[in-house]
Amino acid sequence: MSRLFGRRRTAEGRDCNVERRTLKSRTPDMFFRATFSAHWYPGQVDHRNIESIVAQDLIERATQLSGQWYVEEFRTAHDCLNAELGRERDSQDGYFHGLTATVQLFLDAETQQIAQQQRYDRARVSRLRYLRDSLYSDPELILLDYLDRHPEKVPEVDIKAFQKLARSLRAGGQWWYPLLDALERLSSGTDPVCGEITAMTALLRAFKDAAPELIDKHGLQGLMTALLGDAMAGPDTEASARVSTSPPLH
Repeated sequence: MSRLFGRRRTAEGRDCNVERRTLKSRTPDMFFRATFSAHWYPGQVDHRNIESIVAQDLIERATQLSGQWYVEEFRTAHDCLNAELGRERDSQDGYFHGLTATVQLFLDAETQQIAQQQRYDRARVSRLRYLRDSLYSDPELILLDYLDRHPEKVPEVDIKAFQKLARSLRAGGQWWYPLLDALERLSSGTDPVCGEITAMTALLRAFKDAAPELIDKHGLQGLMTALLGDAMAGPDTEASARVSTSPPLH
């Protein structure tokens, strides 16, 4: 008898074990491990490899159910699979009847480690989002939280620094991050070169109108001339041609 199937005959029916099988989970690229203990009665139709028929039936039914749960929910999956496989089932082809089974579901060491790390990561992200929404958007709460953890710092605390931090975080989430994301999408269009030129042109126009001193401070005058022309009136075909034939800007 194969090491995957251990069978013994009884007066009432037959038993077999189906070992070391893999069942899918809801977690991408991660799997349950399963061992089945089955009991059934012979049907009216004979089959040379009846244990394989039984194993195939059990694994197909278990796989249809196991995909509903994440790997860290293997205890719940274990109970639900046993509840389903414990009901008697007859073969549609007449090979067996009254098939019932018990499954032992478990995770290998690597899967357990990965699942534990994923749970930790999700909890950490959830906490950071909570802190962002409930704490870091309010200068007073940031200050109180800091003083609660460092009461010895009360005499030297700088309230303005906490106010500035709260404003920066709030403005970043509400305005800067969406704006930068839109700018990235603009510069990574169907034609990356034209997209980058369009994005840089928009930024240079904004600097020219709002803070022209930054152009000289950061050495952007040559780039502005190439993109906007000497008169800074707007991009033209000649300027685009000069940029397209110049070395890459990144």
